[in-house]
Amino acid sequence: MFGLSYLLGINLMPRMRDIKDLLLYKADRRRKYDHIECLCRRSIDWDLIQRHYPDMMRVAVSIKAGMMTPSTILRRLGSESAKNKLYFAFRELGRVVRTVFLLKYT
Repeated sequence: MFGLSYLLGINLMPRMRDIKDLLLYKADRRRKYDHIECLCRRSIDWDLIQRHYPDMMRVAVSIKAGMMTPSTILRRLGSESAKNKLYFAFRELGRVVRTVFLLKYT
């Protein structure tokens, strides 16, 4: 949700329960963050996002142009999530956007 909404220019501001249990993601796995290292358990796969960025933009433009509804896209991505690389790219971008949101929110 966060990744697709970001590409559509929608700024999600959800109310999250149990915010203390949510994961933060590091931008670079080699970098150490003194005060929040214990909160960052994984790092972002920037190569995956870069590799599928043109396809992700096509999806966003299709939704903006009204050629496809967001629910249709989400249903298609979710139904084949185990093997769909585009799903993983959206998920990774969503992790970036959600981490930034959580850092601003808290």
